[in-house]
Amino acid sequence: MWGTKRFFVLPAAVWFLFSFVFAEREIKSICLEEILSIGGLEKDVIFAWSDLATDPQGNIYILDFMDYSMKKFDDKGTLLLKKGRMGQGPGEFISPRLIRFFEGRVYVSDLYKPGIQVFDTDLNYLEKIPLALPVVDLEITDPGRFIISSPSAPSPSGLMTVGRKGLLKTPSKRMKEGEAYWSSFTKFARDKQKNIYLQYTFADRIEKFNKDNTKMWSASLLGNIKAEFEDSTAKGGPSKLPQNVVFKNITLDRFGYVFILGGHLSRHRSRDIYVLDPSSGKRIFTFTLPFPSHTITFDQKNHLYSAADEGTCVKKYALTYRFKEKSGKSRDNKTA
Repeated sequence: MWGTKRFFVLPAAVWFLFSFVFAEREIKSICLEEILSIGGLEKDVIFAWSDLATDPQGNIYILDFMDYSMKKFDDKGTLLLKKGRMGQGPGEFISPRLIRFFEGRVYVSDLYKPGIQVFDTDLNYLEKIPLALPVVDLEITDPGRFIISSPSAPSPSGLMTVGRKGLLKTPSKRMKEGEAYWSSFTKFARDKQKNIYLQYTFADRIEKFNKDNTKMWSASLLGNIKAEFEDSTAKGGPSKLPQNVVFKNITLDRFGYVFILGGHLSRHRSRDIYVLDPSSGKRIFTFTLPFPSHTITFDQKNHLYSAADEGTCVKKYALTYRFKEKSGKSRDNKTA
């Protein structure tokens, strides 16, 4: 079920102040070492996964939206548990989309079921937090507080904070329309200093906000391109529908650097990952995944996870950052 493969990725830029440990070194390349592969087109382990989360023990929790289920694997890729079925009841799913692990609890959102379902680590249903709006992204900041991204949120960024009691009605007095609605489709990552890095799904824009909600920087990675929109009113749909995705996901590595997965408009569709300096938003370099993916995420040991085989497979990589010292000698730093 798992093996080891190596992929060397050359950066577009060579100067990267990683941390005080990596300061004043020149990056030569990054090596992605495949250390785990779960599922695949010829296996019936995963049918199409939408999201995953990990716990401190290295267990992997996967949402399989084609199977209407949650699946828990150990760090070797062995299936430990599978629960869930199609339905509207507790512990059931219509189209599960987001999964998060926080302090011994698993949180799941569903595209067509309002609210967030909460489970224990054995995937037993515990409760539901009501939310009367769609959720594009989610982070649990403490057991009673959530940050969500939703196009129905009143802010242009789509971000809002929700307590454990949830939200029983949409806060916006007026629904956003057309491109204004889609511009609030954002994903985000949050660092240890509570800064938020915001990725716009249908626009070439990445932004950083501090804990006081002050914008620190805004960056464009692809020449300010935008997703294409099509007028769908003749077909009875909304006024405009996006035809492609600029960015697919944003995450932070263990050192706080920003990793962004490009979408349909990147040179290597759904494979290019842009790495940004968190202090300035400057693109440090770009590398390319071996396989197209709909998302990327890191675990606590700095392993990188992505998809393969049309979403039927999870790939797990260890990252080795290769630097050139001032002396001219090369040194590898394996971060996981």
